[in-house]
Formats: sequence, structure tokens, C-alpha cells
Amino acid sequence: MVVPDSKDDGEAPEDAKETDTPAMPVIGRIQSGPQHPPRPVQNDKSRAPRVVVPQRAVNGGLDFKFDSDPRRVKLHNLLTPDQYNDAVNRLNDELRPGRSNRIDVALLITGPLMLPLAAWSIRHSKQVKRRKRLLSEGMDKFNAAHPGLLMRWNKGLESFLTIEQAGDETRAGGAHGTMSLPISGEDTFV
Repeated sequence: MVVPDSKDDGEAPEDAKETDTPAMPVIGRIQSGPQHPPRPVQNDKSRAPRVVVPQRAVNGGLDFKFDSDPRRVKLHNLLTPDQYNDAVNRLNDELRPGRSNRIDVALLITGPLMLPLAAWSIRHSKQVKRRKRLLSEGMDKFNAAHPGLLMRWNKGLESFLTIEQAGDETRAGGAHGTMSLPISGEDTFV
């Protein structure tokens, strides 16, 4: 067994150089891969203020609901607490038909029988499409009622709903910003 001495410069011991097998790296001297430069941090002052609407899981984690409590959100003087509460409650009410119900829970619980699981997956895909459509319609109604503001759904690793000031560049990109996927089969592109 070859024990590296304390003056090791990160190379493999001489015995390991003669064989084709790679040497075991010395602990404490493992070099990491190429370092990526850190992402630039945007200063909050350079960015337009926006309200990130928090959401919580409902129906056992099958759905989500937006939190309408204005005390937990920094409103940046874009909306009054009453306006925020009314807008989020209205959006939650509009999304209610797209949520799961008792039938979906029963089908999911009886999943080991496989047939109910297939029925649940069909219902779930229809609910997802309905929820996207209802969210889009709710954002359109909010944007029409508040011409100085823009409500948009930001997609990413963790998707979230935001309310921000409407500028010419944000309105030109569409009413929803990043949510521009076709919702039904009629909107597909050729």
C-alpha cells in the first residue's frame, strides 16, 4: 500500500503511474470541476417592483390556492391591501372548477386496482387544461380592470404568479408574459 507523503503535489504516487489503473485521490486535495462564474445579482433598485403572490397546497397536495392575506406580501404600493385581497380571492374563485374533488381523491386512493388510476389520469389532464384556461382568463380580467398593472404567470423550476407595473415592453410581449402555450388542440401551430 502506498501512502502519499505530506509534500504531495496532487500527482499520483510513482507506483500508480506505472500501472494503467488510476490512483485514488488524496482526501483534501480533490479538485472540483470547472467553476462557473457566479450569476450576476440584480439590484432591487434596478428592477421594477413586483408583488409575488404566494401559493399553498390544497386538497392533499393535488391543487394549489393563492394566499389572499396582504400582511404576508410586500405590496410595493402597487395595490392597496383591499385591492390585493379582492383580486386574489376572485382569482381563487375562478380557479375552483379546475380543482380536484372527492371523486378524484377516491380514484387516486383506489390506484392499486389500475383501472381507477387510468380514469384519474384522464380527469387530471382535463383539470390541468381547465386550470390553465381559467388562470389565463383570470389574469386577462385583472389586467383589463387594472390597466397600470400586469398580472403574469412566471414559469420556471418553481412557477409563481406576479403583479407588476405594466410598461410598454411588458404589454408588447403578450398579456401574460411567459405563459403563451396553446391550451387546446385548436391553437396548435402548423
